[in-house]
Amino acid sequence: MRLEPEDVKILTEKEDVSYGKYIIEPLPSGYGHTLGNSLRRVLLSSLSGWAPTQMEIQGVSHQFSYVKGVKEDIIQIGLNVKKLRFKVVGKDPVVVSISESGAKVVLGKDLVLPSGVSLANPEQVIATLSDKSSKLEASILVEMGYGYVPSEERKPSKVGVVVLDSIFSPVINVAFEVVPTRFGQKIGLDRLVIEIKTDKTISPKKALCDASDLLRGFFQRIKTGEQSLKEEEVVLESKGASSSYNPVEVFVDELRLPTRTINALKKAKVKTLDDLAKLTDEDLLKVRNLGEKSIKEIAKLLKKEGLKDN
Repeated sequence: MRLEPEDVKILTEKEDVSYGKYIIEPLPSGYGHTLGNSLRRVLLSSLSGWAPTQMEIQGVSHQFSYVKGVKEDIIQIGLNVKKLRFKVVGKDPVVVSISESGAKVVLGKDLVLPSGVSLANPEQVIATLSDKSSKLEASILVEMGYGYVPSEERKPSKVGVVVLDSIFSPVINVAFEVVPTRFGQKIGLDRLVIEIKTDKTISPKKALCDASDLLRGFFQRIKTGEQSLKEEEVVLESKGASSSYNPVEVFVDELRLPTRTINALKKAKVKTLDDLAKLTDEDLLKVRNLGEKSIKEIAKLLKKEGLKDN
């Protein structure tokens, strides 16, 4: 008798806001490690989360500075800020701020949070102000991402901004164990016991479900057997039924490009598609916060619109 997916039971042995222990059984022999390894990899690397990516502190010009009256140096403050775990409604980056003075320990709960933003660890220490004349004013950029992104991969937007290593993954740890079990008279089957620890911005059960959905999507892609996916459009949305348009009248906000790329172009005073088409590759390389991937996307867009030869 062959086991079917419908025969498998998923039991919750223990669960709270940040920890879950689940039992998946019975599984065909060998499936325990196959599923356990796959789920663990996806849980730790592929779920989206929010993390501080940079901070700006009043009176600080670089990461090796000190703030008068603050016990920690900028590097230590950055390490503390990196531990803050945010949950944000939406997908756009947000800015949270600090404005504290006097002798006190500044905690996460002292942050001023915009609407739709919450903090999972409000007792996290940010800095220690030593006397009544001490003052700490700062802003922190919080963005959505995946996995771990070192600070070396990003450039500061301006002088005085300290770029941080960012841990986006909402899953802190995953452990699994495979033990033998049986199903009726059939023996030699697998029982998968998986434990998930999160940062409280996502429940362990939702993390497990999201990881399963991701894996299912990849298996579904293999199942279709198609040779190629439909080419993703990175072109502007048509302003009307006609395909003819004037590039001077098309603003960069209307282009199907990542938000970060559009913001970088706008900061560089690139207002329209016509402005963009006039830029050489060398010009684009000089645009702050515009990486190699973004430049390739722009080239693809211009070529598809007949505004670039190669």
